Amino acid sequence: MQTKEKERGLVWALLECAGDNSEGVRQTVAGSLITLGHQHPVLVLSSIHKFISSPQTAPKVQVQSILYNTAENIIRECGEKVDDKELIDTWTDGAVKLLTLPSVAPELQEAATGLMVALGSNQAHCNTVMESLVGQIQSGALPSQSIAETLGALAAVNVKGTVPYLKVLLGLIVRCLPAVKQDNLRSALATMFSKFAETILEAVSNKEPDPDITVEAYMPECAAVFESLVNLWLKSSNPVVRNETVMALGHLSHLLPREKLEELAGLVVTTILSLYRKSNSPYNLTFSLAMISDAMLKNSLTESIKFHVDHLLSALFNQVCVVPNYSEPFTVKNHFEVLRCYELLANYYPENVMNHLLQRLENASHMQRVGALVVMKHLINSKTLSSDNINTLISALNPLLSDPNSKVVKSVTQVIVALCHNSHLTCQTGAPFITYLVKHSAGSASPQTRRPSLAEPEGESVAEVCKRVLHLLSTTVEAAQPLLWPHLLNFVCSAEYEASLPATLWCLAHLANNYDSYDEANLLTGPPGPPAGPVLLSRLLVLCCSPKDAATGVAALTLLQGLAPHISSKVVESWQQHLPQLITTFQEMSNKTDVEPSAIQMWHDSLRDFLATAVTLINNEEYAVTIAMAQMEQLHIYDKQPAQLCFLMSLVGVTLKHTSNKTFVATTLDSLFNATSHKSPMERENLALCIGTAAAVHTDIVLTHIDMWLKNADPAKKPLSFFNLIKQDTRTEESLWVRASIVLCLGQIATLAPPNIMGSRVDGPIMLHLLNIINSNKSDVVNEAVILTISQIARALTRLSEFKLRQRPLLITHLVNTSKFDNIPYHVLASVLQALRDLCALEPELNVEERTIILQAALTATLPHLGKTDTSDPNLIRCFAQLCVLARTIIQKDTNPAVLDDVTTLLQSWTVSPDDTVRIKSVELLHIALRTYFDHLTFSVEAPTNFNQTCQLLAFITPRLTDPSSLVRTQAVGSVYMVLRIAGRYNGQACDYMDEDLEVLKKAEQDITTNDPQKIESLIRDVGKVMSNKLSFVQLRSYLSCVVVGLQDRFGESSEGVALVMTTVFTLRGHQLHQHIRELLDSVYTRLEKVTHKATRAMCVEALTKLSSHNLSLVIETFLAYPVPYEKGICETWRNIGHDPELCSSAVDILTQVLERSQLFTEQPTTTDATVKIATIPPLAAICGLRELIYDLKVPLAVTEDDESWEKIEDGSCDSQRQTWQASQEIIREKFPDLAALLLISYGSYIGVVAPLHQTASASSKSFNFVPNRGATTLVPT
Repeated sequence: MQTKEKERGLVWALLECAGDNSEGVRQTVAGSLITLGHQHPVLVLSSIHKFISSPQTAPKVQVQSILYNTAENIIRECGEKVDDKELIDTWTDGAVKLLTLPSVAPELQEAATGLMVALGSNQAHCNTVMESLVGQIQSGALPSQSIAETLGALAAVNVKGTVPYLKVLLGLIVRCLPAVKQDNLRSALATMFSKFAETILEAVSNKEPDPDITVEAYMPECAAVFESLVNLWLKSSNPVVRNETVMALGHLSHLLPREKLEELAGLVVTTILSLYRKSNSPYNLTFSLAMISDAMLKNSLTESIKFHVDHLLSALFNQVCVVPNYSEPFTVKNHFEVLRCYELLANYYPENVMNHLLQRLENASHMQRVGALVVMKHLINSKTLSSDNINTLISALNPLLSDPNSKVVKSVTQVIVALCHNSHLTCQTGAPFITYLVKHSAGSASPQTRRPSLAEPEGESVAEVCKRVLHLLSTTVEAAQPLLWPHLLNFVCSAEYEASLPATLWCLAHLANNYDSYDEANLLTGPPGPPAGPVLLSRLLVLCCSPKDAATGVAALTLLQGLAPHISSKVVESWQQHLPQLITTFQEMSNKTDVEPSAIQMWHDSLRDFLATAVTLINNEEYAVTIAMAQMEQLHIYDKQPAQLCFLMSLVGVTLKHTSNKTFVATTLDSLFNATSHKSPMERENLALCIGTAAAVHTDIVLTHIDMWLKNADPAKKPLSFFNLIKQDTRTEESLWVRASIVLCLGQIATLAPPNIMGSRVDGPIMLHLLNIINSNKSDVVNEAVILTISQIARALTRLSEFKLRQRPLLITHLVNTSKFDNIPYHVLASVLQALRDLCALEPELNVEERTIILQAALTATLPHLGKTDTSDPNLIRCFAQLCVLARTIIQKDTNPAVLDDVTTLLQSWTVSPDDTVRIKSVELLHIALRTYFDHLTFSVEAPTNFNQTCQLLAFITPRLTDPSSLVRTQAVGSVYMVLRIAGRYNGQACDYMDEDLEVLKKAEQDITTNDPQKIESLIRDVGKVMSNKLSFVQLRSYLSCVVVGLQDRFGESSEGVALVMTTVFTLRGHQLHQHIRELLDSVYTRLEKVTHKATRAMCVEALTKLSSHNLSLVIETFLAYPVPYEKGICETWRNIGHDPELCSSAVDILTQVLERSQLFTEQPTTTDATVKIATIPPLAAICGLRELIYDLKVPLAVTEDDESWEKIEDGSCDSQRQTWQASQEIIREKFPDLAALLLISYGSYIGVVAPLHQTASASSKSFNFVPNRGATTLVPT
């Protein structure tokens, strides 16, 4: 009990919040009440009604509407659970009061209507609701608009419960109709009558609730209502009333007695037809017309309606011409009702309808033709017309096939589908329509010339519609398949329908592989039937040659698979195996966005092999000839498709290769040669391929024709006439193109000719013709063809290992001269390099002169371009690639150190180019050459056993180890690695020998790309250590003598790197060089004087200091032998030695000994019998050396900030250097007494002594010949 009280209190609390000012609160309250009502419907419904009816809590109208809607929702969901009759009566009475009171707000009346409908839709409460509503009408007063709307809605939702009351209601209401004056009530009553009529017809149809229910039981009341509506409301001035009245008349027409229908229907139809002009929404009119017409025809009132047929058809046709707007449903419904009317009329008046449609088809307006076609399609699909009428329509359609209007075309295609689907077309009558579809499937989307109408859905183009229709007919409409097959085959080989091929081929492919009744043995008979097998084979192979047209290619191959039994039973098994593979390959290639030319070439080769296999399997000479004839006849189809045309030309060669009829071969070759546009490079190449393929079997026939074509191509041999003189320039140009074609033919003949006769033919007519053309040619076009042909001939001759091409030197000369042309195109240069490479691969091996000429020309022609233009040019990339292949080929042909030396020597000057790109490519080429040599190095009895180029190669690579370009550095380290690997092979190491030192180089090659100077220096020291460890003493001497050249490299970084490597080598192996000190110092100082890069000079001095640490006495002895005063480089070395405490101490001791033991001067007689004191060289040199040795060891004076003494030193050295020098300074301090005494004695001894002179006289001479020592006068004491 307490729980119920709590629930009631909760409901009441919610009801009190229902009138809250917030919309959100009101919605939440309503939702909560509905939730509670589903669980406790009686409690909630009773509480709501009490809340509404109580004077204390009576809410506003808006809140009452919400509560009524809430109650409606609860009753709809849980009405059967409410068994409290008193509660239902209470709600019913309250709702009826709201429906009958005129002062009630419309929204509240609408809510009450919904509540009554919800109650009435439940069978348990329907009688209560209906009795209360009928009671309101029995009172004799006019029913309110809300009552009428409620009755109509209730009749629509509960047929079984309301039908028993409808007869009484109709009888009651019909008497009140004359008194109804309000338009709103008229409209509501008319709508109610429509719902009542629908309910009665449904009840009669379903025999519920009374199995004996009949239409006749309701006829009197319905007739009275019908008559009243016609007389009172049909001609109302209010359009809403008219529309609802017309709709009600349509529904009621099926409930009228025959006599009443015959009496009034004509008037109604006439009135409705007149209303079309006034109505903006014709759906109600059309629907009513359809209902009334159906009722009249079912009652056999054909004579009555016959007088209105023409008017009906005319009015209906105006409606069918209106394109339905799918965003407005009533326009679509109206369209369908119009078609229903046509269907009804066509069943009883076919001749009238046929004449009507035929007249419209001939109308000038395309909209009327479209409307007629729409009706035709509907009548065909509804199976309304007889076969004779259908044949008449088919005949009438034929003139429309030439109508270009896009809307007409789309409509015609729909009619064709209907005809095919209903099996109204035969092979003869359907052929024009299939042709029509194929023709229009080739079109493109027509440009939009006007703003699209909102009434027209955005549709497909004509071509898309026709393609879709063809696909539909071939895949799903079985009745259409005999029309399509084999008729569609006629369009495959026609140039007129070229653009339709994608759609046509897919249909054919599906039909050929899925239609079981195509087992005719002689299907491909040729005209007038489908094309013959050879014709189709030739055509379909060409259609799948281009990966760009993926759909067409796959369809063509699939069609071939289905046609295999019809082409020949011998190819069925082979094609079943190979065609799926070809289809897969083609699809994979088509999916790629950028297909490489090599891939396309391989695909074309596969198709040519496929054709060759097919011809071989069929093994019929006549069949092969037929294929060739078909191919020649199809050439004109591809006038605007050069790729397909060229491929077809190559297929002709395949077919001729398998033909033994020499006369036919000769005739075909002549025809093809004359049909070729020699101006087109593609056609020239494919003509050559065709000729070459045919020459594989008919070599002599082809060569005979080559000779004949060359003679005909010579313009000088044409007869002279006035017109020939006018055309001379044009003829000369055409002659050049023809000669280019012939030259390419020579190359293909050599490539494809049988090996047993190839040598003799190349050495004979082929080379004869080629050299004659080379000698007489001045055309670039012909020259390009010559280059390609030379390359093809050379590659072909590699199959003949014993053959030696006598004309090779002439060909090499021609190619080298060509490479020297100014502004030679890159693609031509690439071809020249490729041809040179192919010639180099022939026997015998090139001699040194030929090799040098070829390499020099190739490098000179290629490398300069790399620094001038964009290196991303694909032709330039190809040039460099061919240059690399040329170098590799020369080395592979003869893996001899001399050959490698030729290559590297020619490359050396390019590795120091100022252009980064040239250096990168030249060092890359060097690396490639070294790797190729290593990979192909073999040892034989006669092969050299020493690799003497190690030192020279390492020496000229060393500057590139620290090149400004990281790519150069990488390739340089890789080159050092390869040189040492090659040297290791000559020293007995296996090719797979793992050397730990060389692994350091591999790591350095990866890390050298860094831009960190310290890391680069560390890596170069590692490389220097490896080279120092790997070189023998003799090799080390040679290496050092060569590498010093790098000190003068144009790049400071590179020269510094050379000095760094020398420092590393002197540090590790300077002790072994004591016998070559003078030689090393001379070579270094000779170049150091020309070096301006400070870092290079400093590193070079450091290197000599490292050398001095091993051989100090020999170095100082050499220094003392140099002229004084010393050069700048020697001075810098003295000073650097002084920085090292140990070297400084030793050097001071050595110089002290020289001063102590040497005579300071000599006395020599003069011509006046006097003597002159001349200073000797060694003490002076020692004094100069001592001065430079201690130059940087001067101790700065302690000065103030204002002291501007010249003795103030700017000390920028680091602390570590100062400490080191302090050590050297300490040594000088210790030795200062001895040095000071010795120098004072020397200074005093030089008073009155003159400077020395260098004696240059021979030892046998008795007189002294002197050359003044450079700068010696500066040594005279003052």
